[in-house]
Amino acid sequence: MLATDFLDIQVQICMQTHDSTITLSDGTVIHFRRIRPSDISPLSQAFGRLSPRSLYLRFLAPISRLSDTQLRKIANVDFVDSVTLAAELCDVPEQPLAGIGQWVRGSSDPQVAELALTVVDEYQRRGVGLALLHRLAQLAEERGVHWFEAIVLAGNVAVRSGLNRLGAQQVGYDMGAYEFRISTRACSLRG
Repeated sequence: MLATDFLDIQVQICMQTHDSTITLSDGTVIHFRRIRPSDISPLSQAFGRLSPRSLYLRFLAPISRLSDTQLRKIANVDFVDSVTLAAELCDVPEQPLAGIGQWVRGSSDPQVAELALTVVDEYQRRGVGLALLHRLAQLAEERGVHWFEAIVLAGNVAVRSGLNRLGAQQVGYDMGAYEFRISTRACSLRG
C-alpha cells in the first residue's frame, strides 16, 4: 500500500506543545513531539534500526552509523531556524522512535529550509513520513518558511514519486541526486 492510502489517519494537534498523535490504519499509534537534547540515545537506536539501503538513501552516502556530533546536531535545535520532530511509538517502549523529521532554514533565503525525513524501515510506506511532512510544514509556515528543498538520490523512487504527487518541482540534478522544491503550504494542506 502507498502512504497516500493512509490519508484517513486521525490527527489531533496541540499547537502550543507542537505535539500531535496519529493512528495508522493498522491501529499503530504514533506521537509526534519536539526533539529533546536527551533524545540522543533513542535517536541512535532509531538510526541503528535503518537498513544499509535506508541509511544510504537518507545520507546520500554509505554510512554505518551516525556520529555523536551528528546526533547532537539533530537533537539540539532552536525551534525557530531549525525544527526537529520525533515520531514516537506509543505502544512499543523498547523501540520508541519510528522516525525523525527536520527542517533547517537556509542562510541565503529565510523563507527556504532544507528538509530531511527519516522513517525506520518497518514503518515506511505506512503514512508516517507523510504525517511528519505535514506537521513540519505547519510549523514552517508559522515561522515564515514557505518552501522546503530536499535532495533525493535518483534511486529513491518512492520519495521522488511522493514529492511529485505533492506538487514538488525538480529544480536541479547533480551527481545522481535530484533537488526538489515544494511549497510548505501545499504540504500542510495535503498532509
